[in-house]
Amino acid sequence: MVLSLVLLLILAAPAGAGMGSRLLARAQQLYFQADFQAAGASLREAIVGGDLTRSELARAYALLGLVYWAQGGLEHAARAFRLARRADPHYQPDPEVFPPEALALYQGRQPPPFVPQSTAPPSPPPRKRPHLRERSLTR
Repeated sequence: MVLSLVLLLILAAPAGAGMGSRLLARAQQLYFQADFQAAGASLREAIVGGDLTRSELARAYALLGLVYWAQGGLEHAARAFRLARRADPHYQPDPEVFPPEALALYQGRQPPPFVPQSTAPPSPPPRKRPHLRERSLTR
């Protein structure tokens, strides 16, 4: 199931996807492999790169929030989730990917206590880009 979800996410990237889209797809793979440090680094690079759509930026911040959450960085996770909601208020995380505790935090509710999956300290989310660029859905 996880492998099919990863393949679906990779195939969902447009053929002419920019570097940010490719980094986002790679970060999703790394997250599902529980390589949180590498996933976080890839996500921060994708976010700072500047070629993500609003929807992709929201997904990147949401996944970065999951990475922080998995590492026990609840404060950083909550900030990344707020940035995801700000990037695209219509974005809704997949409840099949988001554990209930992380989904509660994304929605701004107090999550139940959590035992981190990793003891490595998380890095803070990158600063929001000054301009968000929407890709045209029509050609």
